[in-house]
Amino acid sequence: MVKQIAPADLSSLLNGNSQFALIDVREAGEYNSTHITDSSLIPRRHLEAQMSSAVPVKGCHVVVCDDDGRRAGLAA
Repeated sequence: MVKQIAPADLSSLLNGNSQFALIDVREAGEYNSTHITDSSLIPRRHLEAQMSSAVPVKGCHVVVCDDDGRRAGLAA
């Protein structure tokens, strides 16, 4: 199931003990400019091929992000 989360909820996840994968689906230049600490860069076009390397434990929650939600929505 896909759902959107608010920035405050993501902040809680980042500061808590939950195990989850945070994947930034922008391009490398955008990611290098600014990104969320501890996020993994996997551009949307490479997501299927590289997803297993970014998810620490099978079955854990995955949070997909970008700068405006469009690519993240498509990737989810």
